Formats: sequence, structure tokens, C-alpha cells
Amino acid sequence: MRKPLALLAAGALLLTGCQKTRNSYPSRAEAERSGAVQSGWVPAWIPAAATAIEEAHDLGTGRQRLRLRLPGPEADALATSLERLRVWDICPSKGLPRVDGEWPKELEVAEPAWRLTYRRAPGAQGSILAVAFEEGTGAVYAWTCPELRSSGGAP
Repeated sequence: MRKPLALLAAGALLLTGCQKTRNSYPSRAEAERSGAVQSGWVPAWIPAAATAIEEAHDLGTGRQRLRLRLPGPEADALATSLERLRVWDICPSKGLPRVDGEWPKELEVAEPAWRLTYRRAPGAQGSILAVAFEEGTGAVYAWTCPELRSSGGAP
């Protein structure tokens, strides 16, 4: 009798540990009003000019993906303010909670792409995010990269 109860309890624990959440915000201001910035799921380093913010995370693992748009000057300023990430330190985003819309296939498998510039930034729950800026589009992609350490990873 104890074995079925133990299995049932383990199953319930697994289910509660995999709570995936997906959110969309038209602007950084809307993300703030919803509490997403305060909770850390929309990082504080994202500029006020950010639009079309798509965020997905797993409450159990703390892993996430984030996509947004920034006007050219703001994207350049943000990329300059973040620590450089070496191409060989990029981790794949495959298996992370998915956001709606497009996500570059190169990021799924950690394959470098000439049109992307890579950085690292703090994420939710003490995690480190890999951040990719797509040249000329204003698209910014960020995802949890457990392989990155809280320091290092840049030349």
C-alpha cells in the first residue's frame, strides 16, 4: 500500500514542479504594471523602450526564454552595457519553455550566426541569461543558460 502512495506523491511533486507560464506584454511599462519586472521574469535591465515582450518560464526549474523588440539606438546601448559572451560559451535554448512567434533555429542548437551578437545578463532566481541581438531588426532574444557561471564567460 505504501508503494502506490509514494508513486502518487512523486507524480504530484513532478507535476507541481513543471508549471510553465507564458506571458505577453506590449511594453515594458505593461510588464511593470503586471508585476513581471518585480518578480524578475522580465529582467530589470530591459529598457523602457522595449515592446512586444514575450516571456515564458518554468516555475519548477527557473529556466526561461524571452523575446522583445528595441529601437536600434536602444538595442545598441543595451548590447554595449552587457558583458560579452564568447560564441563557444553559448548554450542551446532547446527544451526551454517556448515563447510565441519566431525564435532563431541557431539558438535552439547553439550554432553561431553572423547576424547575431551575443551577451550575458542576470536573469530570474539568480540565473544567467544568454542574450542575442539580431542585427538590423531590433529583435532581442534571451534564454537561461545554466552552463554560464555568475562570473567569467567573456574574454
